[in-house]
Amino acid sequence: MTGTSVSRTEGPGRWLAKVATEVLSPYTVLIAMPFVVGAATQERQAEALWWAAALAVFSSFIPWVLIMGGALRGRWEGHHVRNREGRRTPLIICGSSVIAVTVLMAVFDAPSSMQALGVAELVLLAVTVGVTFGFKWKISIHAAVASAAALVTAVLYGLAWHWLWLLVLLVGWSRVRVNDHDLPQVIGGTLLGLVGGALFVGIA
Repeated sequence: MTGTSVSRTEGPGRWLAKVATEVLSPYTVLIAMPFVVGAATQERQAEALWWAAALAVFSSFIPWVLIMGGALRGRWEGHHVRNREGRRTPLIICGSSVIAVTVLMAVFDAPSSMQALGVAELVLLAVTVGVTFGFKWKISIHAAVASAAALVTAVLYGLAWHWLWLLVLLVGWSRVRVNDHDLPQVIGGTLLGLVGGALFVGIA
């Protein structure tokens, strides 16, 4: 391990960074966001919340189980897939799972807000795949999901929820602090999330 790596991953703040990376991970946020959107749905709200549960399972729980299993078998570096080269299969898993639930929502005419969230997640994943393997750059998915969630929540629930941007900053800092990303990768992920959040707002 180099001196630079030690300085970035040890010392004061490391514990907070690791906690933030886990507690505010895409897996966690993608479980919460469908219910945030479903609760704000004015028409067919009960139905929207049922679909929120389905979207949470398909976009977070199923990918987490499969990606964690691959990590335990050593197929990639950890459940956050720290190595860019190892992201191919995990991204395919995520994409396939979100496609499946988005198609189901379209077939069964789920509330438009839930369908819009599924489409926004697919677009975010598609861009992530393009950047990761087209440009060979490890954009921060943590930052992307966090900024998209903050934007969508603030739009749906009002100005009082703009404090969530502090959590976006915390997520970005934590990813650099644990040495999983550099600052440009975090900024790129944050901008991607803003695009994804704006897409949801535009089509919901």
